[in-house]
Amino acid sequence: MAVALRDSRRGSIGQAHAAAAMSAADAVVLVHIAFVVFVVVGGFVVVRWPRIAWLHVPAALWGAWAELTATICPLTPLENQLRRRAGEMGYEGGFIEHYLIPLLYPAGLTPGHQRWIGAFVVVVNVAAYALAIRGGLLRPNIVWFGEYLDP
Repeated sequence: MAVALRDSRRGSIGQAHAAAAMSAADAVVLVHIAFVVFVVVGGFVVVRWPRIAWLHVPAALWGAWAELTATICPLTPLENQLRRRAGEMGYEGGFIEHYLIPLLYPAGLTPGHQRWIGAFVVVVNVAAYALAIRGGLLRPNIVWFGEYLDP
């Protein structure tokens, strides 16, 4: 009886770990989607809240670089690892290819598609920042060796 009790506890603990891993994987997907949306349209958020630029510029640069160079975002392997811990299969390729490209393209993601996505990210954000600068919301000040200089 004690052996059966121990086994049933292991099963419930294993199920709890699997459920936690699945929930964590789902949370990673939500964070990943939010990050992708922020990368693409965050420049327009900067038009309203200019200080967000300090977060958005590095995010947009990473997003564009990842797409232009066909780099897999570190969140993708993390999600796959969590899904495997939950007893599911991971997936091949990247997040955009797995979740978003099926919505945009019926076929799989190619390096050519990724370059177009990267270019789209750059164009959208250059337009948003141009709008912010032109509207006087952001001033293109120069910071050089720790000094702040007005143009």
